[in-house]
Amino acid sequence: MGLGLPPVGSFPSPTVRNYSGAYAQDLQSFLEAILMAGSSPQQYLRADTDLQSLVKTRLWTAKSGFPPSHPLGDRVSGLGNGLYVLVNPVRGAGDQAYAVGWAQSDYWARRAFDGAQFRDDLTPPPPHWRLSPSLAFLGRPSNLSYKTIKEYEKARTGANNLLLVTAHYRITIDGAFLYCSVNGSDGITYMYASNRPKARDEPVAIEFRLPEGEQSPPIGPSQ
Repeated sequence: MGLGLPPVGSFPSPTVRNYSGAYAQDLQSFLEAILMAGSSPQQYLRADTDLQSLVKTRLWTAKSGFPPSHPLGDRVSGLGNGLYVLVNPVRGAGDQAYAVGWAQSDYWARRAFDGAQFRDDLTPPPPHWRLSPSLAFLGRPSNLSYKTIKEYEKARTGANNLLLVTAHYRITIDGAFLYCSVNGSDGITYMYASNRPKARDEPVAIEFRLPEGEQSPPIGPSQ
């Protein structure tokens, strides 16, 4: 039974991950993610291109200044292809964005980006977008595993500086574990599903703080 996919020759070169060498084993996961998303490779890979544009959006841009989105909560709205816009619900009209994000699914977007406000079940469903987008355009490694990101960010901050790795819990609800984050440079935060991530664990979500514009007010603490 055909899957309705275009001929092999029409597939674009993979941009989510370099599948040569050590990463050839991820090809099966890549194909599984396409089928799980119910879309063609062209649609799936669009996340890379869209993300390059989204991360340049100025801090506190109104949500209306982003592509059409669907709300998942007070803070998080989905843009499609695993991409999200994050707003501060108590600032201004409650629709001003402080970050954009990627997540494996709407579930992980709410669990990671809503943080302590997340009240749903803690058993995650299968990922909708299994592979994280390439961050090569930001100078990041092609491999975003926990070990690779820790080593990369440690080198960026210097041998004598501490790398902030934090376990997050919903303290005000039941104290349950939510995710583990690595606070990277340039406002990028990588989020992992385990409170003790393994070396090869990939992020379930990534947050990108938006850059300040000349007319933007200073960033205050996250509400």
